[in-house]
Amino acid sequence: MSELSLVTPSSTLFKEYDIRGVIGEDLNRDTYYTLGLTIGSELQDIDTSKKILVCYDSRASSEIFAEALKRGLLLSGIQVIDIGCLPTPVLHFAMRFLNCPSSLMVTASHNPIDYNGLKISIAGKNYHGALLKTLYYRMIHHQLRVNEKNEGAYIQYPSELLVAQYIQAIKADLSLPQKLRVVVDCGNAVAGKVVPQLLTSLGCEVIPLYCDVQETFTNHHPDPAIEENLADLCRVVQEQKADIGMAFDGDGDRLGVVDNKGTIIPSDRLLLAFAAVVLNTKSNPTVVFDVKCTQQLHDYILAHGGIPVMTRTGMAHIMSSMAEHQAILGGEFCGHFYFKDRWLDYDDGIYAAARTLEMLGEQANDVHTYFKKFPKSINTSELKIPISEHKKEAFMRQLLEQAPKFLGGTIVRIDGLRVSFANAWGLIRPSNTGPWLTLRFEAKTESDLQQIKLLFRELITIINPFLELPF
Repeated sequence: MSELSLVTPSSTLFKEYDIRGVIGEDLNRDTYYTLGLTIGSELQDIDTSKKILVCYDSRASSEIFAEALKRGLLLSGIQVIDIGCLPTPVLHFAMRFLNCPSSLMVTASHNPIDYNGLKISIAGKNYHGALLKTLYYRMIHHQLRVNEKNEGAYIQYPSELLVAQYIQAIKADLSLPQKLRVVVDCGNAVAGKVVPQLLTSLGCEVIPLYCDVQETFTNHHPDPAIEENLADLCRVVQEQKADIGMAFDGDGDRLGVVDNKGTIIPSDRLLLAFAAVVLNTKSNPTVVFDVKCTQQLHDYILAHGGIPVMTRTGMAHIMSSMAEHQAILGGEFCGHFYFKDRWLDYDDGIYAAARTLEMLGEQANDVHTYFKKFPKSINTSELKIPISEHKKEAFMRQLLEQAPKFLGGTIVRIDGLRVSFANAWGLIRPSNTGPWLTLRFEAKTESDLQQIKLLFRELITIINPFLELPF
């Protein structure tokens, strides 16, 4: 393999939650080598354990980039524990199980196949926002610790053993009252290494769909937040007369669910069902959710004695808010779920799948009938407006300045702009994972939905009439 060189990547790689970019344009082996040395230098300064876990997803570039990353880490003099190609939740489990407070995950999660990235945890902290900027500052000012004569130790921990330990931990936490017939769609991504094995061990009849792990996602992109990616799952659930269908994203930390009639259950509606469980078992529980979630979730929690807390989208913000408010449950519209009542303190789409089956196995009704009991509304999926990264900030600044003049209503600015009326609400926010603005609308009637869309359309067009609006 060719020699590696230190480089200075563009600051645009450093997103709000992690590092992401296009392979060949923003990212190459030298980028990861430099990141490894930079992160190793940071860890030398603040983590007394001087060790870090490294994991990667199944993308074609991920193992190659992970190798370069490890070479940079070892050059800094820290110990590297390589757990191989596994889902992000298994990495988070390994941090606790192996008592290692720092970890790196080479993944671009749900981004297109030509992307890759890096999720960073150092000394028990998820690096996002200002913490990511400190790494960039260290990099550009060459505050790097090179220990050529005393490189760190390299340990390879068997991934199969870790998967077995992860599955055993979940089985010790729960049991299924009914053994359900489950279609599992892993989108040919790394969750296929764990989910079928876990659900089978729990007693389910598993019907695998795209569970063979591939370097490219040949059947559909593994993003369960996009309805078209669930089309095959919906069809197979009906064909196989299954009880439920489950889909996972590119690194296994997000979950999508389809009921026995092949109907998609939105993630905020699934979170509402989880909230109903904790409201029945805990006194005045706090539930945290992001700004994209349905108003029905807020209202249901409040009406049943809980404390609803809305916060910004993103793992770091959800976890921070959960810690601040001592919440036992959290979730995001895109399919992240966080359980602190019985599980570890991180988002885990695989564990969420097991908890879903536990919850539904306790019901006499089928899945479709069970979800009928929860309140519904008329809403859109998450919509996207393409916009370049350098124009995104200026657009949002103008939008926030102009919004009160055109919209009225109750304005929430914690993450973009969410405007609520008595019968409807709308949201527009800058994506932190790609070059677009994301929107969502919800209303009590179709007429109210069209009205809130119109108000947002008029405001957006005034600020930038050239944007391509998907509504």
